[in-house]
Amino acid sequence: MQRNMFVIRISKVLAKICEIAHWVGVVCMVILLVLSIFFQDMLPNYIVMDNDTTVGCYGFDINVLGADGSFQPGALIILSIFAIIALALMAMVFRNLYLIVKSISRESDNSPFSKDNIRRVREIGILAIAVPIVGQIMQVIAVITLGAENVEMSVSLDGFMMGILALVLTQIFTYGARLESDVEGLL
Repeated sequence: MQRNMFVIRISKVLAKICEIAHWVGVVCMVILLVLSIFFQDMLPNYIVMDNDTTVGCYGFDINVLGADGSFQPGALIILSIFAIIALALMAMVFRNLYLIVKSISRESDNSPFSKDNIRRVREIGILAIAVPIVGQIMQVIAVITLGAENVEMSVSLDGFMMGILALVLTQIFTYGARLESDVEGLL
């Protein structure tokens, strides 16, 4: 029991750290968006480019240099918008994870199969699936605004797989809640 509580405490702390880190990332991306819009001329002086000119976030990668080698501030704008959305969605995933672990860690008779936890797991699935969908939408916007020669499109299925797994877990939690209520009805 002692070891189990240690793991739960560590999980709570890590989930909260990840949530906070994602919100800090959102703030940083808002700053990058503002800089990309209002200080386009100064950005190439402050961004160091080596051989790799691709920047990315959660499977969405974009090249900040055009096919002709010129700096594309529009690429940073598109990346910033995607990153703000993706990081905010993932911050909510970690918030839900924190709340699930917090509800399990209480000393009372709280069951992991509560309606709130079932809703939270479902939200985690939906939010995880939303990230790659937003990425694909932003890639289409990037092709339209920057030109097909400047954008390399790819599909990352990690978010889909995580989301589907969470939605399957929702069904398992729902079944567990139903079994738990049946057992309570017998007592």
